Amino acid sequence: MASQNESVRRLVGIERPAPIAEENLLTSVLSTRSRLGSGANSEPDAEAGIDASEADGDRCSLCEAKLGKRRLNPRHHCRLCNRCVCGACSPTSVPIYGQAGLHRACNACLSGLGDTADVSGRVSRLHRKLQSLTGKDSERQAKFPSEALELCEQSVGVLEQELDEGKLAKARSDRLYAETRSAEVSCRQLAWRLRCVGGETGRPTADLPQPASLGQAVALCETATKALEDAQRKRRFSWGRGDSAEGQQRWSSDARVPLRSGDTQAYSIFTPRPSLGGRSVGTDEALASSIGGPLSEAVSESGTPREGSPTALRPESTARCLGCSRFRLSKPGKWIAGTTSCLAVIACLAVAVCFWLVPLYAQRTMDGTSIMLLSAAISQPGNDSVLLMAQTSMSSSCIISSHVHGFNATLGVGGRNFGWAIFPDIEMSADGRTFVTLNSTLHITESKLFAEAMAPLLQGKAIRWSITGKPKVTAAGLSMGLVLRQSLELPATALEEVTGADVDIVDGSATELHATADTVFFSSSLLEIKALGSTTFALHPVAADGTVEMGMDLGRVVMPDFQVSRGYNRRKASFFLRKSSDTESHLSEFMGRWASGLTQTVAIRGPVDSVSPFLENITVQLVSMAGIAEGMMTSAYISKAHSLRGHEAASGKECPLIGAKDCLRGSVVSAQNVLHHAVELVDASFDVDVPDTLSYKTVMHELFFPREISCNKSTRIARMRTVPGMWSYMDPTRVQDSFAILPPAQMPGQKSLTSFFLSAEPQPGQSDGEQCIAAGIDPMDCCFTTILSAAACFYRRKDLSLIPLVMSGNVTLLVGSFQLEIKVRQEGVPLTYAEEIAEFQVGALRMSCSDFVFD
Repeated sequence: MASQNESVRRLVGIERPAPIAEENLLTSVLSTRSRLGSGANSEPDAEAGIDASEADGDRCSLCEAKLGKRRLNPRHHCRLCNRCVCGACSPTSVPIYGQAGLHRACNACLSGLGDTADVSGRVSRLHRKLQSLTGKDSERQAKFPSEALELCEQSVGVLEQELDEGKLAKARSDRLYAETRSAEVSCRQLAWRLRCVGGETGRPTADLPQPASLGQAVALCETATKALEDAQRKRRFSWGRGDSAEGQQRWSSDARVPLRSGDTQAYSIFTPRPSLGGRSVGTDEALASSIGGPLSEAVSESGTPREGSPTALRPESTARCLGCSRFRLSKPGKWIAGTTSCLAVIACLAVAVCFWLVPLYAQRTMDGTSIMLLSAAISQPGNDSVLLMAQTSMSSSCIISSHVHGFNATLGVGGRNFGWAIFPDIEMSADGRTFVTLNSTLHITESKLFAEAMAPLLQGKAIRWSITGKPKVTAAGLSMGLVLRQSLELPATALEEVTGADVDIVDGSATELHATADTVFFSSSLLEIKALGSTTFALHPVAADGTVEMGMDLGRVVMPDFQVSRGYNRRKASFFLRKSSDTESHLSEFMGRWASGLTQTVAIRGPVDSVSPFLENITVQLVSMAGIAEGMMTSAYISKAHSLRGHEAASGKECPLIGAKDCLRGSVVSAQNVLHHAVELVDASFDVDVPDTLSYKTVMHELFFPREISCNKSTRIARMRTVPGMWSYMDPTRVQDSFAILPPAQMPGQKSLTSFFLSAEPQPGQSDGEQCIAAGIDPMDCCFTTILSAAACFYRRKDLSLIPLVMSGNVTLLVGSFQLEIKVRQEGVPLTYAEEIAEFQVGALRMSCSDFVFD
């Protein structure tokens, strides 16, 4: 069974299980055990889950007791592990998921229920985390671990589908990258061919510069194209002006042929000397052959073309008639020129894509990126900085991987900036989701604004931080500067179930009471607070309508090592309650409710006096403070000696029946002290009532003359208080003492009990002033004399052996030199009584429960 628990425990890795309903938990656990018990690993009978020899075993698998009807010990089988057990080892019947009715389960299977509960909670936590990763919240809630596992499998299927889509996107990115590389190779080849056409064919190919990137290849293409254009421009026919013989010599030396007609000016063409039939000829002859006549007929004496000549001699027409095959574009040349133009256009488009479209696409991709906070922690606050650690998930639609260089990010809220932090290098994957770990110092530039931004967060409201920056991004070999404009949602960090318990008083001075308490709270937020050191909060009362009285400062609460972790937190806190004329009434009510065992709500505000100005007073948290368990007054006791006869205050002796003086009648009460400091009770005065109205008639028998009594005094019993002589019946030397000292508890978690006598008298308005018996015997009226017997008989008829009391009043607590009058109210204080209370008899006076008639 331990191996089964271990296999279930390995399914998930969540630290704290979520609470699960007990009935669903038991059903789900037993269903899981049933399936595990019938697994394929059982040998040799896999379907039954037990050995064939054990099915009819003659001994119990747990206690080895002999089984069989002849031994009066029937054989049973556990329906979870199918082992053969006796009835003593399988006394429990439990429901099993998917099966009707109750089924027998052995003690061994039920012993691991706690471990399986832990696994069930952890599987539920895993399901919620997988849902947050997929970004799809399911309305279906898992009631059983099997359902939680099914939902986990569905979430994993969604993640696998997203992974497949990311792989397809990466394949498209790789294909685009390959096409880009192919275009780069084509551009390199084009650059070489253009350089060859431009006149560098005789240059060795190895000496040509090789471009290292697509951009450089396009630049080489542009350079080669420009060189080719310059070469063509030099080869074009141009017309110039000559200067007779001197001009002829100049043009001839430059391989230029002058066109002359006598001494007149003529146009010249930039061309090598022509030839006819393999021999070198003059320019005039070549020109005449080209135009079908002598040059003198085509050119006038002024050097202008003649009208009506076979060809109008102009620079364009001359170029056409004199141009040899070297200067005319053949079909291959036209193809090369067209191809060059197309490639030049492609190169220009590639440059536009690289330097305009790619950055534009990258910026839009960054604008569409979303950032989700997975976990965060702030720690080590300083004067103007705090350490920020966060785990984030970035989702984008980029089709290729990219590298975001580290950059300074500005943080703000509501359009205003409060600080900055350095973000690390980020490798953005092409699958659309990138996990980023941030471990940086958050520098606070606006302390007031940061405090205003954090206050709603710690009061249970989510906030959004704006993140802006100008990171440098490298993708596909291109580096570009982009602008980051994103927001990050911080979930609420309000603490839940904040309670204070186990209050212990350390010491007290005239104006301050030092106490400690254990504070427990739960945090489900993704944001954690660590290593804040000693943190101080102000303590404020809370009105009945839930309003925090911020103007009333009751003292300080100091936590030596304050931090907030996810899950349950337990911290030790020190309370310093300050007494003044303004706070005394609130402290009296606070300590009175604590002494009465009541739970009350107070508020803490802070931190105050913090080393970090930006953390000052950023939160107001309500705390539920528990009082003394069962209250300070634990019980009371009445008897004939203490309540009917009484004792003399001066001597402590039992009062005589007739002629008693200063006779004290009352009750013995018990009080507890859970503190590790002695507490002195001074000037105690309690009004004692019962929860039911006592209206009755009775008969008091006096010798031969019975006396009828009718009373309706509502719920009042008596007023009990400390008076001088309260200790005289125990110690005659303490005649003047009118206080009680509660000694401290010896060990943590223990308490000390102290019993003492309180004198009883009628509450105001309870007695009508008449004497029921002779003044020398009892000066009280008949209703007060018979009230204790009436209460005992009333609750005895309700099958109660005690009288429930409601004690309310004032008592002064004295701790060290700290003195405070508190108001106490406790309900349900048990009052036990001796039998002579119900069966009343004092001297010749007597009455019993049968004499009472209650309305």
